[in-house]
Amino acid sequence: WQYVMGLRDGINIIPLPRFIRSSILRERVAQCVVLNGVLFLGLSVLMLHVLAPFVRFVIYKEKDPLHSGDTFFDVFVDFFELFWFYTLWLIPFYIISFALNQVWYQDIAQAAYNLRFNRARERPFQYARWLTAIVSQVYGVLMGVLFLVQVSLFGYIPIIGPVLSFVGTSLLYSHYSFEYLWTLHGWSLEARINFFELHWAFFAGFGSFWVLITAYLPFLYRTALFALVLPVLILLTVSATPTAPADSTRFQRLPLFFFPRLILEFACSSIFPS
Repeated sequence: WQYVMGLRDGINIIPLPRFIRSSILRERVAQCVVLNGVLFLGLSVLMLHVLAPFVRFVIYKEKDPLHSGDTFFDVFVDFFELFWFYTLWLIPFYIISFALNQVWYQDIAQAAYNLRFNRARERPFQYARWLTAIVSQVYGVLMGVLFLVQVSLFGYIPIIGPVLSFVGTSLLYSHYSFEYLWTLHGWSLEARINFFELHWAFFAGFGSFWVLITAYLPFLYRTALFALVLPVLILLTVSATPTAPADSTRFQRLPLFFFPRLILEFACSSIFPS
């Protein structure tokens, strides 16, 4: 039943129009659409499916016929494509968009939180808040990457592997989305993880629909599309209704982040010994 409730809250767009009242929310959502939809996703499609084939056509057109079928030349062309696309475009753009997205996502969450809980005003940009959000998100990304590796390994389990992978990805989407709300609530990292692991069925349902519309896309497009729809997911989390941590004892806790936390704690203690 909790899975169904989560699925309902994950696709319930009825409360979204009330958030239009916030000018900063409208502005930040528009900026996310331009950055992630037009620039990241749109230009990636343009470069991979238009510019790269055109460059390859020009190179092979000018190629000496005596070297046709040259494997070394083909490898060089492939390397050149990968180098200019990833090194000169994707990696620098991803770093810049990552920083901008964190500021905008946090502002979206704050504006929606203010409207939902009748806060008096929206907080202006603060460097300390931005830095804290970046650090928290970096840790969350590392946790998510390790969890994603764990989910990928689940996919190799015979018969039930694809189901476990789908559920795990749904949980990952939900975790990214709810992190902003829980931070505004002032929950500690331990409290957030405990709450998530207690209500894993709800969060598996919450992310399911969004996994369905991205699951079969290439990794690059899936990443860009998730960054594009994450503002919607953040708004949905504000209206979602999972029960409070104190009322969750009837649910059996599933230690989803046991291995990711163990690895991160070991890495942090090795790099920053006390």
